[in-house]
Amino acid sequence: MRKLGQKYLQSVQRAIDVVKYIAENQEGGVTLNDISKKFSKTPSTMVPILNTLIYAKLIQVKNKRYRLSPEILRLSFCVSSNISVKSVAHKYLEKIAHELEGNAHLGLLSELSVIYVDRVVNSPRGYTYPNIIGMVASGYRTGLGKALIAFQGDNFIREYLSREKFEKVTPYTITDPNELLEEFRRARRDGYALDRQESTEGVSCVAVPIFSCYPYPCYSVSIALPHSRFLENFDSVVKTMTAVAEKIGEEMRRLEA
Repeated sequence: MRKLGQKYLQSVQRAIDVVKYIAENQEGGVTLNDISKKFSKTPSTMVPILNTLIYAKLIQVKNKRYRLSPEILRLSFCVSSNISVKSVAHKYLEKIAHELEGNAHLGLLSELSVIYVDRVVNSPRGYTYPNIIGMVASGYRTGLGKALIAFQGDNFIREYLSREKFEKVTPYTITDPNELLEEFRRARRDGYALDRQESTEGVSCVAVPIFSCYPYPCYSVSIALPHSRFLENFDSVVKTMTAVAEKIGEEMRRLEA
C-alpha cells in the first residue's frame, strides 16, 4: 500500500493493475469491455493504456482478447533464473575455453541487444582482453544474439528487423535485413548461430541457445576463435558447443522443476 507522502503516477499504477488483471486471466484472455468493467472506466479511457502496453510488448491482442505477451513472460523467467543460469554455466564456460582454446561467453537477450553475462578468457600469453561482462552488444552481429533472436518466433524476428539500426562494423558485418532473415532461419534449422568476423575482424564464433523450461531461450553460449582455427575445426566446435548448451539446459530444467 502507498505510504503517505510518497508520490506516484496514477496512470502508471493503472497500467500495472491492467497487466496484473490480464495475467490473472491469461488462459482465456480478456476483452476491452471486460477491462473497462473491471476498472469502472469507459473503453475510450482504457484504449490508450492498452495501446501503450502493446507498444511496450507487455501484452498482445488477438481476436479482440488481450493476453500477456511472450516478451513479459520471457522477462519474468530471465529475472527468476539469472543467478542460477550463471552459476550453472560458468563451469562449462571454463571447460570449453580450455578444450577449444578460445574465449567462452554467456549472453542474455535484452530487447534488440545481447548482454554479456559471463565470460572465461583463454587468451595468448601477454595479451589482456578488456572486461566485457555487463556490456551490451547488437544482436545481429554477434553469435550470441543471433542464436537467441532466431528462436524467439517469427513475429519477434519481423519486429526486430524493422526496428534495428544496422551498422557495418567490419567488412563482413551483415546489414541487409533479408540476409539476416536467412541467417536466423538457418540458425533455427541447424540449432546454432555463427558470427563470421562480423563483430571483430579475424575472430569468428559459434553460439548455441540454451533451452530450459521456457519455450523461448533467454540465454546462449558461444566460443570465439581465430577465424583460421574456426574454419579448420568447425565441425568439432559445433558438436562441442551443442553438447554444452544441452548440458546447461538439462541442469537448469532440474533446478526449475
